[in-house]
Parts: sequence; structure tokens; C-alpha cells
Amino acid sequence: MPNTNSRVARPRRTERRGAALGAILAALVALTPATALAGRIRYTVAPGDTLGRIADEYNVTPAQIRRWNSLRTDGIRAGQQLTIYTSGGSGERVRETYTVRSGDSGLSIARRLRVAFRDLERWNPNRNMDRLSPGDRIYYYVDDGGSDAQGRGTPQRGRLRNPTQLVSANGFVVASAERAWGTDLTVGALTTGLADVQSH
Repeated sequence: MPNTNSRVARPRRTERRGAALGAILAALVALTPATALAGRIRYTVAPGDTLGRIADEYNVTPAQIRRWNSLRTDGIRAGQQLTIYTSGGSGERVRETYTVRSGDSGLSIARRLRVAFRDLERWNPNRNMDRLSPGDRIYYYVDDGGSDAQGRGTPQRGRLRNPTQLVSANGFVVASAERAWGTDLTVGALTTGLADVQSH
């Protein structure tokens, strides 16, 4: 006869928490391409751009950019318009003009515009950034439109546009709030997963 005093083994609390954390990671890893590439950027090619450089910036591949734009080769030219699908909101990358003021330098302009000095040099190949005069025109490129958070580049070499901050909530505390930023999708998945862990 079966032992009526035996009990059905229940998973320990630590095992349940481990399973919940595993579900969080699975949700983040299993993002489908349709979800990850929900936004669209209209990209204006800048001087010195290559398909590889653009692909790295938006965390896509050169082959994808070629396919989205019906390109037969990797050859692109400054001023050309490209369509790029991204993990964030839609928008447009456009060229802007900055007029040099008295006392400006290439480095101070780069800091004011929040761009890399090397990019400023690349975008203005015919301009000596060490010898600027008031009235000179400097070209730079910015993202215009799209309010959703967007991840750019690889995890080690990327950056965020319009990021969402992960804040402390019931059951968990964010130790370094100034570093706890991500896309809406990532922060939402983490918040939901942490709430599920607390409920167990």
C-alpha cells in the first residue's frame, strides 16, 4: 500500500527564486527580431561613414542595411538617405550647421554639441578644426524625433538615446541609480521579473 504519510516535495524558496531569475534572463534574451527592430530611422550618410560603422552604431549588420535599402554593394556616399530599423522609436538623423563664434575651438564646439571631436573632424574633412575663424560653418549630425529609448552599438561600446531609469521599488533597491539606465523594453522586463521574484 502507498505511504499515506508521505508529502509531495515542494521546491525550496531559493529554487523558486532561481527559476524566476532564469525567467527574467530568458525574457531578455528571447526578444524577437520584430520586437527588437520596432523603430525606423531615416539616416543621412555623413562624410567618412561606412556601412560597417553605421551598422555598429545601431547594432545591426551591413547585410541588413543593404537589404533594407536595396543596395548591391557596401558603397555609400555623403548625403545619401538610408532606412535603418532599430530597437527604439522612429526618428531621423539629419545634418545641422553650427556657426563658429569668437573664442570657439574644435574641442569646445564638440563639447557644446555633445559629439566626439573625431566625429566633428570626420564630418568636416575640408575644415582644419585647429584653425577656426568666427563665421566658419561646422557641420554635425543629430537624431531628430523619436521619444522612445534607443540602444546604440554593442553592449561594451554602445550608448543610449532617451534612456529610461530603473528606480527602486517595493522589494528591491537600486544601489547606483546614476548608472541604472536602459531601454523601455529592458527596464520593463527587469521590473516585471523582480516583482515576480518578490511575489514568490
